Amino acid sequence: MSIAAPFTLIVLMLCEGLLMFRQNRRLARLTLSYPYLLSGLWTAIALLNMAVGPGRSDPAGWPNIKPFLVLLFYLGIFPFYLWRRRRFFRADPRRPKGYLDGDDRPTRIYLGLEFFQICIIGFYGSMAIELILGLVFRLLGLDLPEIDELMISIFFSTIFALYIIYRSARKFSHHGFWHNVGFAGGLTWARSVFIPIIMGMTFALAASLAVMRNAGRQPQTPMSETLQTAQSSDTIFIFIGWAWLVAPVFEEIIFRGYFFHIFRKSLGRLMAVGLITLTFAVMHVPQYWGDWAAIFAVGGTGLGLTLLREWSGTTRASLIMHLVYNVGVTVIPAMMLTAQNPFYHQYSVGYGHLSVEEKERLLKQNIAFNPEYADAYNDLAWLYAEEQINVDAGLRLIDEALAMSPDNSAYKDTKAELLEVKGDLTQAMAIRQDIVETSYSDDMVDRQRERIERLEEVLAEEEEGTP
Repeated sequence: MSIAAPFTLIVLMLCEGLLMFRQNRRLARLTLSYPYLLSGLWTAIALLNMAVGPGRSDPAGWPNIKPFLVLLFYLGIFPFYLWRRRRFFRADPRRPKGYLDGDDRPTRIYLGLEFFQICIIGFYGSMAIELILGLVFRLLGLDLPEIDELMISIFFSTIFALYIIYRSARKFSHHGFWHNVGFAGGLTWARSVFIPIIMGMTFALAASLAVMRNAGRQPQTPMSETLQTAQSSDTIFIFIGWAWLVAPVFEEIIFRGYFFHIFRKSLGRLMAVGLITLTFAVMHVPQYWGDWAAIFAVGGTGLGLTLLREWSGTTRASLIMHLVYNVGVTVIPAMMLTAQNPFYHQYSVGYGHLSVEEKERLLKQNIAFNPEYADAYNDLAWLYAEEQINVDAGLRLIDEALAMSPDNSAYKDTKAELLEVKGDLTQAMAIRQDIVETSYSDDMVDRQRERIERLEEVLAEEEEGTP
């Protein structure tokens, strides 16, 4: 359980509280003082635990109370805050009684409060879904790959988020949900279809070129590590289908539909474009953390989508652009990678039926053809580790790969494997402990902890046998 999520909720609580104080200072002080006091005490204890508590690979020292703190926040402090904020809304005499389509100050403030309500409830709900699914998987004895757990969690979180947005958006006007999130209205074919398609293709090509400039030296990100846990091609295909078809619809309803309506109504056109672009980029940062080219590409695309939404006057245009972009930004880099690494492509496609010699030959050919592609070095080194052959050559290969991508946990794991084969168990353990401290993937961390335990047992047996 991540302790970062409660900190995120506390920040959202404080931002919402500022609006509640602007709306009714006395009532906000009466209803929110205790939740904020408890949140402050919780934050102090959590920060103290982070400062002096145990690390991921060193359980010594201060007791690890992080799980208890997370449960305390989710089951105690935050529900208490929700109950007190509910009292504020019920007691506020200035609360708008009808639809939130007026231009008065209380209406604009309540539009902002609707925004924070969706952020807070949506975030809390997604964390609760993740925790509940984790408990269900444990009770059923299911040991699913991290990517499978993520896809199931995203599915239920998406349904929950669409439900609360549907309920909230109906408060905007009497026209209905689809009109209130910007999908209504007749448009010309050029403005609603042709131009969005051209923009989607253009942005996809630009993003692909930016990301592929260092295709062989791609930095490790939380998303890339999670994808590496996939154990079947079916999972990858489902993930791609979701990214192509479902994610754009969901994100456009939220960002260019629901949020855009709130920001444009309460803050004006320019602030709406800026805030939606910033929010869209920030929401994607955790996925691509460490790959700044990808983050910049997502931010630029978000700006293009939001400007198109403003210019066209409809969310349908930005949705079409988003669909085209997501397909293009997947297909174009795949085509470019295949062209740059034809032998690696043959190796990947034929992996299941190729002999060890054929795999070695194709990987060597790819390294000679494109010496900047780090995955080929890693795969050849891993092949040597699995077959326990050419260990010194494998170590030279993996050092080349790590020189291109020094933070890649999979590459470090390969080096640790080679060192174990060579008999250098102490250095292998040090590398595995480093992966535990730096990896984004829970599956990778669990694998390293298991290997560390085995290495400790072997080293202990060797020490006992030493005269």
